[in-house]
Amino acid sequence: MKSPVSPKTTLTKTELEPNLDAFQCPESGGHYIPAASYWRWLGKNPSRLPQLPVSSDDLPEVEETASTRLCPESGMPMLRYKVGHGFSFTIDRSPSGGIWLDRGEWEAL
Repeated sequence: MKSPVSPKTTLTKTELEPNLDAFQCPESGGHYIPAASYWRWLGKNPSRLPQLPVSSDDLPEVEETASTRLCPESGMPMLRYKVGHGFSFTIDRSPSGGIWLDRGEWEAL
């Protein structure tokens, strides 16, 4: 798989947390987390994250940008979502459900 921020760079497999497989860009330090890996990890750690009630006011806000990143798995354009709740950065989400996090964003979340 190729990096969405450096298309000539091959992602390397890594483990972000115990049992959470991801792929890291050796050039940018960003991570791509496939949806299946994330949901499998979360299923094994149900107390890891509190479940917040879903409200129509909490729908993710999509940010439009001039540069589009392509999903390493599908090659489809990813949408950039504002994280909100005190975070100033965005994450990129693939139509396949995987997410791209720039360096340090996983730790911040």
